[in-house]
Order: sequence, then C-alpha cells, then structure tokens
Amino acid sequence: MTEREIISKKAKRCLQQGKSQLVLNQPFFGNILLSQIYEECNTLPHKTMGVTGKKLLYDADFVVGLDSISELKGVLIHEVLHLALDHLSRLQMRDPETWNMAIDYVANLIVTRLPDVLLPKGGLLDWNYDGMSAEEVYDILIKEIEENKKSKSSDDGSSDDGSSDDGSSKSKDAGDKVGFRDYHGEVSEEESKQIKKIMVSSYEALTSQEKGDVPGSLVSIINQLKEPKVDWRQFIRSTIVDIFNKLDFSMSRGNRHFLHMGYWFPSLVGEENKLIIIAVDTSGSVSDSLLEDFASETAALLELSDKTLVMSCDADIQEVVETSKYSDLLKEARFSGRGGTSFDPVFNKIRELELTPDVLVYLTDGYANYPSVEPHYPVIWGIGKGGRRDDAPFGITLQIGDMS
Repeated sequence: MTEREIISKKAKRCLQQGKSQLVLNQPFFGNILLSQIYEECNTLPHKTMGVTGKKLLYDADFVVGLDSISELKGVLIHEVLHLALDHLSRLQMRDPETWNMAIDYVANLIVTRLPDVLLPKGGLLDWNYDGMSAEEVYDILIKEIEENKKSKSSDDGSSDDGSSDDGSSKSKDAGDKVGFRDYHGEVSEEESKQIKKIMVSSYEALTSQEKGDVPGSLVSIINQLKEPKVDWRQFIRSTIVDIFNKLDFSMSRGNRHFLHMGYWFPSLVGEENKLIIIAVDTSGSVSDSLLEDFASETAALLELSDKTLVMSCDADIQEVVETSKYSDLLKEARFSGRGGTSFDPVFNKIRELELTPDVLVYLTDGYANYPSVEPHYPVIWGIGKGGRRDDAPFGITLQIGDMS
C-alpha cells in the first residue's frame, strides 16, 4: 500500500469517527451529514474541505493533519451550516472570495457556541459580526477592501491592479484576514429543497425525543420552513384588488380636488386615480429571474392602476420609470445599481414627488435598516430567496423567493 493510499484510508476512518460522534451527540447536524456523499478531492482551491448540494469534498492530508477529532467535528458542522443556512444559493452578483469569507464568519460564530467541537487553527472569527447576516458581513468586508486599496495606493504607490511600483504583488483580499478557508460549490433548487426537508424532519424527530440542541438561529429558519407556504402572487393580487375596491373615506390623504386650495378633506379612495409604486432593490440581491417572474405574474394587476412608477434603488435612487403597462417594464427600465442597500431613498423620493401611492411594493432581500417612520400608505415587502426572515416593522412582509 502506497503512502497516499494509507493517508486516504486514515482520512476515511477519521471522517467515519467524526460522523458517528455527531450522530450520537449532535444528531441534528449528524443527520444532515449522513445525507451527503463523501468524496476525496485533491484539487480543492483551499486544501481543506468543501460542500456542494449533495457532496462533501475533502482533502485527505487536511483531515489527517487536524489536531483532534473535536476540530474535525467543528469543520464538519461548519460545512453543514453552509447547507442549512442556504449560503450556497445566496452568492448572487457578489464577489465569490469575499462571500466565502462572510459566510465562514457567520458559520464559525455558531460553531464556537456548540459543545465538544473546536474550530481549526486560523478559523475566521470576529465577535463584532455576532447576530449579523452573511450579507451584512459581506458589505463590511467589501468596504474594508476598498479602504485597504485606497490606503495601500496612497502609502506605497500601489496601482489598481494590485501591483506596487517595483512590480511586487499586493493582496486584493480583505486586509490580512486569510485563516482557514473552505470550498463552497453550487446547489441546485432540488438539492436545496431536499436539504430543507432533512432539516425539518431531523428537528421534529429531536423535538419529539427531547434530545439534542439546535442553534436558535436555525430554529427560526426551520419554523419558517414548517409553516404553510403562502402563494405570494395570489396574496398580492387579492391585497391590491382589495385596496382598489375600497369605497370608503380615507383620512390618510386629502382629496386632490381641494389640496391646491389649502383644504384637507377626506378622499373617497375608490374615486381617486390609482397609483402603484414598485421599488426594486438593485443591490444584487434580487435576481433577474425573480424580477421577470414578478413582472409576468403581476402584469394584469398593474392594468388596474392609472399610473405605475418603478423605482430602482440600491443605496440611492438609480432611476424612476413611469409605465402604464408592466409588460413593457423590462424593456424600459435598466435596473442599474449593484451597490449597497438602503430603503430610505425610495420613501424620501415619494415624499419629494409629493405622491401618495395606493400601494408600494418593495422587492428586496430585506438586508438594510427599515425606515423609522411608517408611511401613510400600504406597503408590501416582497423578500427574495435567501432574504431576511423576520417581518418588517410595518406593512406586509412576504417571502416570495420560492417559485414552486
């Protein structure tokens, strides 16, 4: 038997031991690990471990070289968390290496709270990120990268391509935060659904047996998965139709026929011109496919309005498009942006234009601070796949990422 074969065999034994201990002592994570196909891979970009939708890839030298079985269990749980938290499908338009770091920070903060497991040496850990989403950590890291580039450029004459004047290489990563890194592959929609089913069934089995601890951050996600799915298309349709069919006096806005005279009279909502405003988060969190699906499903709805305004917004308003037919919207709007995320510009723009929409529909991932003041018009928050799970402080919050 060659040395390579000996190392491969030892790595398999270590993995089996780690899985067995987790099935007994951390059954929630152990059950998900049992669903994975284990495959030795010597070509991983980081010579450690990696995970795809159905495979757990590992470098045998890395597995054998870990200091203890506790470290191996920590890495295995780290990989499971990427699956449980749906990290693999949330990359969107983000930089892959920086996203890799962001999701590692989030996973490692959970691992450190678990009993009898350890992080390997150099594991990315920063308690300043505690309680943050991967998207929030990513935004901070991106800001650090930009600041480091500017600092290096001014300090030692580095150029934008990462090279200094003497031709030496300069790191483009987020400062010097290198540490333990792993590989994150792709996950299909079907694989993602299967993982979620395993999570729910494993959690329910543990709950009935009153054994095993599941991190609170995962419990909230599991409870969301257990709840019956709301058909967001039908819900938005019925909600807007209900708003438009109201024939009652409203004090939320004045009758437009008298406002120019300085009088504030309640308006008969059903007799007013109907205005829908759709805000689209263009920070990279709303996929083109989700936008197209939303457009096709709500085209008939928007025919009910006399005017529709579509606002593209990341950290600032990028464009405002007026259209009477949403079917033409994808041709008229560029949906530019791809910066950070802020909700305030949309609400500020509506005030600036002195508009009172019958409804504002905001398509976003929800990862930004909500406005502190509730507007005097209905708001529907459409949260895309991988988005924020908690409800907005006002309006109606719908999880619309599941297109099934």
